[in-house]
Amino acid sequence: MHLRLISGIGSAAVASVAVGGPYFVATQVLPLPPFSRLQLIALLALALWAFSEGALLRSNQSQQQDMTRHWLPRLTMALIAVALPLALIESRAQFVSMRWLGIPISLMLIGIALRVLAIRTLQDWFYDGVIVTDQQQLVTTGIYAYFRHPSEIGLLCFLFGYALLLQAWISLLLVGAIILPLSIYRCRQEDALLQQHFGEEFDIYRHKTLI
Repeated sequence: MHLRLISGIGSAAVASVAVGGPYFVATQVLPLPPFSRLQLIALLALALWAFSEGALLRSNQSQQQDMTRHWLPRLTMALIAVALPLALIESRAQFVSMRWLGIPISLMLIGIALRVLAIRTLQDWFYDGVIVTDQQQLVTTGIYAYFRHPSEIGLLCFLFGYALLLQAWISLLLVGAIILPLSIYRCRQEDALLQQHFGEEFDIYRHKTLI
């Protein structure tokens, strides 16, 4: 438990510095204002996301064997690493009504919840890469009883909510025009791989679930 807590805190700190750091650097060369309340909310949400995943994946032994050499997760993570700090830098959003804030904040919280549920349900079978092992079973319980790809849906919900909160339109375009198609492609690749591995069992499962 202590190791998970420490790992979660470390992940949150690294994510906050990695995303917030470029903004501080940019303020030295660009006429950018200090952090606004919306930017602080966005960073807190990012820290919460990093903390939750860092704590959960600390004991996930499969991550040590994950096929992260696949180009798809690497490219997606690289684009996310660009989109998150870019949203802070380009944001000129002012604090608006709670009615408006409820939309992006809800998207981010839903995204975090879906990611956490996906990791907790799959446990050691949660991979960054698109892979099925010989020992793997088809998981159809928990959040996977409703969605086949809750982690991808959660990721997209968080990124869209993050960009909307900051009213960062370039980052929103990056998420919608590039990261979204990559996620759809990944989902299709995973479906094809699972169908090949589990056959009719997966076909029955697919017809009972959403994307």
